[in-house]
Amino acid sequence: MTLIWYGGPVGAFLGAALGGWAAHRGHWQTWFVGLGIAAGVVALLVLVTLREPPRGLSDAVAADTSRPPSVTTTFRFLIGKRSMSHVLVGAALASLTMNGLGQFWGRYFVAVHRMDLAQSGRVIGTMGAVAMVSGLTLGGFSVDWAGRHDRRWYVRIPGLALLLSTPLLLWGLTRESMAVSTPVLIVGMTLMFAHFTPTLAIAQNVVAANMRASSAFAVAAIISVVGAGLGPTLTGLISDGLAQHAFGWGAYRATCVAGSANLPATLQQACAAASASGIRGALMVMSVFCGLGGLHYLRAARYYRDDTGTPESE
Repeated sequence: MTLIWYGGPVGAFLGAALGGWAAHRGHWQTWFVGLGIAAGVVALLVLVTLREPPRGLSDAVAADTSRPPSVTTTFRFLIGKRSMSHVLVGAALASLTMNGLGQFWGRYFVAVHRMDLAQSGRVIGTMGAVAMVSGLTLGGFSVDWAGRHDRRWYVRIPGLALLLSTPLLLWGLTRESMAVSTPVLIVGMTLMFAHFTPTLAIAQNVVAANMRASSAFAVAAIISVVGAGLGPTLTGLISDGLAQHAFGWGAYRATCVAGSANLPATLQQACAAASASGIRGALMVMSVFCGLGGLHYLRAARYYRDDTGTPESE
């Protein structure tokens, strides 16, 4: 799974770098059209070239040809495992941080470090690519090795990584120097990404072969709904609230967003300071969810060995 997900950093770098370049030149709509065309080509290749393998083909048993249970049945089975219920909560909390930060790094670098869109795109692309490759490698291969000795490392390593990521992210976000903050943020993001592929593997380990696709869907749905659905929205709401709190000239949105065209220099500076304070504070708040998710993974370690040793029919 780690090897498959190495495609993610490539997309993260190209999307941020080229997207920032296009937005800086005022042609961001063209970039979206290009993404749509590329996605259509990939979808066609998948449809034409990929074939569905028999369930359990890679297991040391005969391929499972029985009818898969429903997604609802699989989800009930998953949350019935005490370890998996903690893993799902932990993954959802980590996804809040991952998506909240990921969608607002551009705003952070523009508001706090005064970059233009092209510059921030290059920085975000580089940070994302390095952190994703490092995090996927750390999480996937370390769990694969350590799990041979004790399967509880499947949840311990993601838990420890997420727990350590929070102080690093918080420290990096408070630094004014890019030369200091960027390496620390990359390390924090690396630890944050370390939970990803082990979580996908865990979802496969606790179910039978004919439940694996539904199990993967259930995990992806929770991560997507909570992380991608709530993460950016919550980050934006917190940022606006903190910006309003830091702005001492009345209504922040009415003044700095709706009426920003003809503001005097003093008010423009106040708006910029409030915006920077708001987005920095919001990213710091979102970073805490990562550590909370790590605690749930460590909690899951108490039950994981028993849960994965339980026959799937029970």
